[in-house]
Parts: sequence; C-alpha cells; structure tokens
Amino acid sequence: MKNFFEHQDEARRTTGYLIFLFGCAIAFTILAMYAACLLIVSWGGVAQSFWQPSWLGIIALSVCSIVALGSLRKMFALRGGGRVVAQSLGGQLVRQDTSNPQERELLNVVEEMAIAAGIAVPEVYLLPETSINAFAAGLTPNTAVIGVTQGSLTQLNRDQLQGVIGHEFSHIVNGDMALNLKLMGLVHGLLFIHLLGRGFLFGRHRRYFSSDRDSKGGGAWLAFACSMMVIGAIGWIFGQLIKSAVSRQREFLADASAVQFTRNPEGIADALRCIARQSNHLQMSSDEAEAASHLFFNNVSALSSFVSAFSTHPPLAERIRRLGGSSASSPAQAQMASHPLAQAEGDASPIALSSLNPINQLSSAVAISSLTAAAEVHRSPGSAEGSADRSKATHTLAPDALVADIGVVTPAHLTQAQSLLNHLPHRLLQTVRSQPGAVAVVYGLLLDTKVEVRSRQKQIIADSSQKAYDSIGNIEPLLGQVPVRSRLPLLELCIPVLKQLNPEAAAQLFICVKALVKADGKLSLSEFALQSVLQYRLAPYFLPEPPSAERVSRLTDIWPDSLLLISALAKVGQREHAQVDYAFRCGIQQLPGATKQTMPTELPTCTLPNLGQVLRRLRQTNSKLKQSIAQACAHTVLIDGQTTDQEAELLRAILIALGCPVPPFIENRTLAGE
Repeated sequence: MKNFFEHQDEARRTTGYLIFLFGCAIAFTILAMYAACLLIVSWGGVAQSFWQPSWLGIIALSVCSIVALGSLRKMFALRGGGRVVAQSLGGQLVRQDTSNPQERELLNVVEEMAIAAGIAVPEVYLLPETSINAFAAGLTPNTAVIGVTQGSLTQLNRDQLQGVIGHEFSHIVNGDMALNLKLMGLVHGLLFIHLLGRGFLFGRHRRYFSSDRDSKGGGAWLAFACSMMVIGAIGWIFGQLIKSAVSRQREFLADASAVQFTRNPEGIADALRCIARQSNHLQMSSDEAEAASHLFFNNVSALSSFVSAFSTHPPLAERIRRLGGSSASSPAQAQMASHPLAQAEGDASPIALSSLNPINQLSSAVAISSLTAAAEVHRSPGSAEGSADRSKATHTLAPDALVADIGVVTPAHLTQAQSLLNHLPHRLLQTVRSQPGAVAVVYGLLLDTKVEVRSRQKQIIADSSQKAYDSIGNIEPLLGQVPVRSRLPLLELCIPVLKQLNPEAAAQLFICVKALVKADGKLSLSEFALQSVLQYRLAPYFLPEPPSAERVSRLTDIWPDSLLLISALAKVGQREHAQVDYAFRCGIQQLPGATKQTMPTELPTCTLPNLGQVLRRLRQTNSKLKQSIAQACAHTVLIDGQTTDQEAELLRAILIALGCPVPPFIENRTLAGE
C-alpha cells in the first residue's frame, strides 16, 4: 500500500490528468459552438465556407473566457473550504456541548479517528437528509469538515458509523479533498455556458426574443441562446464523465483504508448493506447535492445508479464484494471501546471556526543548545512524569517505522488514541467543550512548576481574561494528572472550540500565550511543541499563509533551513559534543544529495523563533523531499534509542508543523510489526 507521501504525489498527478480531461471537454465545446454558429448563419441565408479561422479564434476565446469565468467564480466561492460546502448542502454544525447521544457518539468517533491519524479534529456538520450518506471536504486537512446525514445517525450502529467515518478520513489524509473542490470548480465552468444561455433565453433579454421573433435577427439570437444551453448541457455531461473517471477508483481505495483503520470489514460493509436496503438511498433533497456528488460516501441521485457512466461511485454490490462480504446482512463485529468523552457527565462546548490576528512568532533569544538544560528543570504541571528521573521516562522508537506511519491509521493507533484520551480526567474533557474552558486549558498547559514564575503567569492570565483565570483554579490540579504523551491530544481537543473565538478574543489568546512563555525567560521543549501545534492548527483560520506558486523540489533551495532544523534537533537531549555531532550526521545523511552540499565546519545555532520560520519554509517542499526531511528529523532525535516523552512530543509537533499527519507514537513498533 502506498504511503502518505506517495498518495500526495498521486493526488497531484491526478490533478494534471483532470486538467487534461477538462481541456478535452473545452476543445469539444469550442468545436460544437463553432458548428452551431455556422449553422445559424447558414440558416439566415448567408453562404459561408466551413473553414473560418477568424470565427474559430473568436469562439475559442469566448468559450475559454466563459468557462474560466464560471470556474473562477465557483472556486472563489469555495475558498472558504469545507464549511462552505457543508453549509450549501444545508448542514448544521454539531456543537461540542450537544446533549443528543447520537451526535455525541458521532463526535466521539471523529475525535478518536482524528487523534489516531494525527490531523486536526474536523468540524462535523449534520445534513437534514433521511438517506445514509457522508462526505469530507476542505482545502487542507487542517480545514477539513465531515458531513453526515441524519439518516446515518439514526440507522447505523457505532461499528458501521466508524467504517463510514474511516472512509471519509482516507479522503482527508490522502489529499482527495482539494482535488474534489477543484473538480467542483472546473465542472461548474463547463456548466456556466448552459447557465448563460438560459439567462439569455429566460432572463431580461427574453422580451427582445419574443418581440422580434419573426425577424431573422431575433430568431438567430434565439437559436444562439438555445445552442448555448444545449452545448452547455453537453459540457455538463462531459463534466459528469470526468468526475466519474477521477472518483471511482479512489472510492475503492477509501473503502480499503477504512478497513485498515478499524480491522473490521463488516463495519463499512454493513453500512453499505444498509444503504442497499434503503428505498430512498439515493435521494438528497439539497439542490447542491449533485454538484458535490463526488464528495459523498455513496451516489446521491438515481441517474448515477441507472447510468453507470455518470456514477461517481462503484456499484454497492461490487464495493461489498471487494470488502470480502456478500450482499446479505450480517452482524457487525468488534465493538470498539467506549470513547472516554462519552463517560463524562454534562457534555458541553461548541466546535470550530472564525478569524483573527494571531501572533506571528514568539520573541525569544533562547538558543536550542540551551533547551536541554531548560527541559530538565522546567516541567509543566501537565507532565505526570515531571519529577521522575529522565532514564525512567525513555522509550524505544524506530525512525523508519515512525515515518512509515505518517498518514496511516491502524487499529493499534486507534487503541493508542483511546488510551491517551483515557488518561485525561473527565472534568478536563468537560472543560474543553466551552470557549473559556478551552482557553484556560491552553494557558494551564503552559504554567511553570516554580511558584514565583507561576504567580506571574497567573497574574498575566487574570489581566487577560477573568473567566479563564477562574477556570484555571478549577482545573489546575487536574492538569498535574495529565501524562506528557497526553498533552498534545488534550490540546487537539481544544482546537475546534478555539476556532470559534471572535477575532478580538483570539488575538488576546495569542498575546497571552506569548506572555506566558516569556514569563520565565526560557522556552522549554514542551512549550515549543505546544505552541507549534497551536499556531499550525489555527493559522488557516487566523493567519493564512500565501499559497506557494510552486513546491520546492531541490535540496539546494532548502539546504540552509535543513541544516538549522537538523542541528537544532541534534542538540535536543544530547549533552556531549560528540553525541550531538553524531546525531546531526545521522540525520543529515537521510537527505538525498546531502553529500554534494557544503557541510558546515560548526553546527549552526538556531533560536526557537527562527525554527518556527524554518518550519514554515520547509512546509512548502514537495512530497518526496518532505518525506526525506521527516526521515532526517526522526533519525536525528531517535538515534540514541533513548527518547523521553518530551523529546517524542517535540518530534511529533515538528512533523505536524511540517504538514505530516503523525499518529501517536507506539513504542517498539517496527515496519515488520505493522
């Protein structure tokens, strides 16, 4: 099976294939419009040669302009990502404080899967549809949303629902979502010719057509408008064929991934059987459903079922057969353990979205070389092992297996995610469901263990938000029970709620976080890890990065940044100069062509703020080069075979900030043991 980076490359190649098919459709549309114009002119009694290059040029330019206008208009509307799609389909955001047990179960399944996959917890929308269906949409995994129909909640059990959600997570992780939104924009461009023709025929120009119907001019315009409608409809048919060609195989892959996630083929197979038994399994009431048909778990219209060429999904019977089942109903197996959130009483708190002005960087002149000493004396109250000896908190992680797990979710990762969540006190889980509570948890994770530093930090919090300060007092003892390895999952549970902060509150959050970190004049491993993930998860909503015109593919272009990153990681956890040098060389040799680059005589010194800038630049590399960077990071940190929880937390945070969805680490996991 392909790894995460290969799936990303395949998604980009598929985009090229999509553009080729789109070009073919435009070429056919141009020729059809050219032929229609010749017929209209001939019908008017003017003899014309079949070959009119000037006409062809004008028509080609006009068609391309109309299609481009339609596509750009749709893509501009979709710039808001998955939320725009969900809302256009009539979806309503499922709030974290929902008291509906079915909605709570849905959120639990999504949260488990997201933490196991190492991606941001998606927003969840409920569609008012009685059929069983679901979709994933978004421009990036950070901005993904999942939509689920009401019929799915009422008719599927937890295993079946988990299979469906696993299918949608495959689309998120493998890069299908951005491709699907591009496809929506391009197909709308082809349909735009039809819409323009209909506008001419039934819009404000209709009076001209009807009043001058007997004249050749009015008849010609009427014929031209009808031609645009017909040719545009043919273009739409081409668009449907393109959607079908691009989507079908990816649906099989997503089904297979759902089985890999859960090791329970009967879960998703039973969901498909439920759909097959439904009399209205293809009915979607939303007018926008057809345009988004390729996003869904199953077909959304009867046309797709009866005309297989238009179907964006394989036949249900074939999907069930490939999952190893029959079309007959069979009981679901392997009931997953209950999510810890479901056991907490008084569920409460909203889920995600908004915009603001966050901080760009943390101001600190602390060099990485001083991090090790800082990490030894600075333990957050969230670390249950904070007072333990360093040797008692070490683990063995295999670098190659760690990189191979990027973008991969297995039952072992789901179990690990559930274990991490089970270590979180229930009152904390309740707290993160409200905005003041989620903000307080973020602040609490940054509190120092030194009394004088903590007093200054609490005063900073009180000056920033009295509600957060009050909440801190309630949860402070609970944060001391959170193991280091559960800190990032706890932060991830806060992210959906933080996305809904208004701009002023969000700006205040980042200002306060910056002040809390600077309170002791040092920046620990844990602080940097938490901040890196916090900023990366919230940046698309509050500080969008300008899109990169081209992915960096040459090591030469990012060599200085690579040296800074690997040098910084080599100094983490290593005390002796020889150990630092060895870790650096083990990591740097993982980069292709490193031997041809100029090696520094001394390892460069990198401050943490500089490292944040380095990560943003390295995030713009292509998939192949990013995989090598991930391998270099893993080999550098894990080379000594003795990795502390804080070092593992930092490594995972850096890989996440590079755009790599890293599942929770599983100790002693090897490639052969997957």
